[in-house]
Amino acid sequence: IGIGRCYNDVYCLDLNTMKWSRPRISGTPPSERTGHAGVLCYRRIYYLGGASAGDHCYNDIHILDVDELSWLKAPRTYGVTPSERCGHLGGMIGNYIVLFGGVGAGETGFKCLNDVNVLNLETMCWSRPNVLGDPPSERWGHSAVLLGTKLWVVGGYANGGARR
Repeated sequence: IGIGRCYNDVYCLDLNTMKWSRPRISGTPPSERTGHAGVLCYRRIYYLGGASAGDHCYNDIHILDVDELSWLKAPRTYGVTPSERCGHLGGMIGNYIVLFGGVGAGETGFKCLNDVNVLNLETMCWSRPNVLGDPPSERWGHSAVLLGTKLWVVGGYANGGARR
């Protein structure tokens, strides 16, 4: 992937003053990484996966409580855990976090993904739903937005770095 420097610091933007600050956050932060997905769910930010500067991908979860400014210990998850990845995207639909795509380790190097993984926040159970229609091609570094119950995926990179 060729990742440069990674960080694990947190900054906040005050939308009234448009000034950045670096708050003091208690608890144990995730290791330094890039390419993770961050999803805001009920005043908590769930950080999923990502990669280290040494090109190691993760499939872990870290939770930041934005009211208490503290890192929480992630609860145990069940079901079919997504493979290690970075460059993926996540969003929230109802009480579910939905992840799409990214890049992870394959048999001959890094491999782009186009799978959909869903985490039920009530049961902390992962699933891979059967998705209808033609899926987007494998990609990482893409943009996406959730509109209602639809995830719109745009752009990104394919295996070998080709743009989508």
